[in-house]
Amino acid sequence: CQAQDCPAITVDIDAVAPICLMTGMPSFDLSATITGGGGGVFTWSGAGITDPAAGTFSPTMAGVGPAAVTVNYREAGCDYVDDIVIQINAIPTADFTASSPVCVSGSSNVLYTGDAAMSATYLWDFDGGNAVPGTGQGPHAVTWPTDGDKTISLTVTANGCQSSTFTQTVTVAPELIAPLISCDVTGDSIVFNWPAVVGATD
Repeated sequence: CQAQDCPAITVDIDAVAPICLMTGMPSFDLSATITGGGGGVFTWSGAGITDPAAGTFSPTMAGVGPAAVTVNYREAGCDYVDDIVIQINAIPTADFTASSPVCVSGSSNVLYTGDAAMSATYLWDFDGGNAVPGTGQGPHAVTWPTDGDKTISLTVTANGCQSSTFTQTVTVAPELIAPLISCDVTGDSIVFNWPAVVGATD
């Protein structure tokens, strides 16, 4: 029995940047750099590998989280191995609720209902409103100095992945004008009268 004298060859899987997993994301081929040799055969294995010969990697199949991949390079009867971990991150959602309608003297309660952690970056636009605390996940109490429809928008970034922008509209109603009340005394009764108040309901 004689040990095989293998040439000094190294195989290094080329780096893959962290991936933001999108719906319908296409597969792609991984690659490796050979130093000191050439002409051998690659065999890929691990999470998300759909073609062991080509090194085709499917982020969708691998799923969110670290995906460990191994390549075996065989040349002249000798095997050379390298490993890599590909990080796959979920794209956060930016969903939130906002109470509506509110009076111009009141506030809208804005509550984040997406799936991002507190540590994510939250980019809010309160359409000129004053929000407390106004930064981070919230919840936020938002007031506006004027009435009308106000559009709140949010974009969330987590692990280098950015959500689509989510919006909600809040209707801010003006304050009702206090009516001028008059009264008429007729015998043993008093009748109160006032003009209709715009925007008031029974």
